[in-house]
Amino acid sequence: IDIASDSIITPAVEYYSKHGNADEKMKSFFYWGVTLFNAQEYDNAALAYTLSEEFMDSSSDATQKGIIYLAIARLYRKINITNLQKLYLDKSIEQFLIAKDTNRYYSGLIEKGIYYQNMQEWEKADSLYRSLINKVEDNEALSDLLSNYARLNAILPTPKAQEAIDLYHKLYQLTGKALDLHQLGPYGYCLLFVGETEQGNYVINEYKKGLSLRSQKYDYWLYRIARLQEDYTEALEHLEQTTITENTYTRKLFASTVTQSLLDYRHDESIRHSQIAKRNGTVTVPP
Repeated sequence: IDIASDSIITPAVEYYSKHGNADEKMKSFFYWGVTLFNAQEYDNAALAYTLSEEFMDSSSDATQKGIIYLAIARLYRKINITNLQKLYLDKSIEQFLIAKDTNRYYSGLIEKGIYYQNMQEWEKADSLYRSLINKVEDNEALSDLLSNYARLNAILPTPKAQEAIDLYHKLYQLTGKALDLHQLGPYGYCLLFVGETEQGNYVINEYKKGLSLRSQKYDYWLYRIARLQEDYTEALEHLEQTTITENTYTRKLFASTVTQSLLDYRHDESIRHSQIAKRNGTVTVPP
């Protein structure tokens, strides 16, 4: 199936508008949205999630609603639409509270910490992460918490490097797994920051090997390391290139594409509701 094609949307809408109850329709569109998101088809994923959301008023499954809202929040985090990210985060946390789903409630709060971190609201992120350390019992959620809390301590303007290192060690003790590429950069940087030069250089070399497998030369953590080592020419090169390739171009492109897709869909829905109203001789307010 060509999931990038708009031709898949109409048959799906037609089928699920006539079959199944509200919960089944809501879940079906959600699972379709997850597939599209994983394929980096963010505009179609947003549409699928929107279709899923339309059946929520008829559903009593608070946990599933929270899961869907959290997925939508993560989509908006991915493309850097922060106001909608926060809106759907708050909705997801509210639904997990209603469902009394403690593990997912904590997962929602961890995601809220990531939001604060990305907004550079350092104290709010730190306070939230710290409040969760002794509460989260689910290993997957706890590993996510430790990883993000460590990253926060590493990324601060004045890093709390030793705290970050200690958190990465706790993460390893919890999972028994080597740190992944996402974690190696800040971990190596913090080791160098506290003067653990030999181990830090080893970690950074492993990090560079991982980046090279992705054909990636420039990186934010290599920028921080070059700046730490007072190699300002290399630091500037990394900073400029990572800004150009990730933040300035890619995220804005994704955001504008998703926004336009949703506007087009809602415009079509408005027309459809108007046509139904004319046939029925009534006046309705489109969603």
